[in-house]
Amino acid sequence: MHTPESTPPRSNSPANTDEVHLISRAYCRSSTPQRSTSRENIPNSTTSAAVRGRKQVKRNRSKLFRDNIKLKKQLEAVNKRYEKYKKRYNREKRKRFQNEDGSQANQQKYEILSNAIKKRYKNEKNRREKYVIQKIFEEKTVKSSRQKIQIIKECLAVDQGYIRKKQPVFKEKVIRFKIKEFFDRDDISRATAGKKETVSLKKTKMQKRYLLDNMKNLYVSFKRENPALRCSYKTFTR
Repeated sequence: MHTPESTPPRSNSPANTDEVHLISRAYCRSSTPQRSTSRENIPNSTTSAAVRGRKQVKRNRSKLFRDNIKLKKQLEAVNKRYEKYKKRYNREKRKRFQNEDGSQANQQKYEILSNAIKKRYKNEKNRREKYVIQKIFEEKTVKSSRQKIQIIKECLAVDQGYIRKKQPVFKEKVIRFKIKEFFDRDDISRATAGKKETVSLKKTKMQKRYLLDNMKNLYVSFKRENPALRCSYKTFTR
């Protein structure tokens, strides 16, 4: 038989049931190791990603800045080369125009000079003067020129072959002596026999001689014997 003091009375009321649940929960909490809830021990993945992102942005900006400076330097170098070649082109262009203007002016001067020489050479009757003009084209500067033939044609209106060989220039006394010597030959003329058949030339008496042929035939014979002697028919019959 149980006494009321030794055995507590049991109660199935709702209040007692709630108490039991609370006690059970408290016991479970006390027996289970408590988790650390401090923020220092929990890694914050969001914050780390943001830091890494900012560093990457800085690196990208630095790279873009360096690339921008590099491109600016390259652009400056290209602009310098452009200006250099532009100035060079303009100088060459001015030179070409100046050369063209100078060439036209030189061509006009050359035409004036060549026409003057041509006119003088054409109108000159004295052979010596003509030969002096021809000697101009025997100079070294003209001889070494590839356009020598063209220059002679334009200035003298003759071919180069006309003055290619140097013609010996005989003095007038030499020509007279050769003509006199030619006429005094016995196969060209015959001397008279009479004492009175004489003529005086510069206080010198000479026997008359008669030609054995006409003057034209004698001139042909004289030129055949003296091809290098430049003697006209007028000089021969003087």
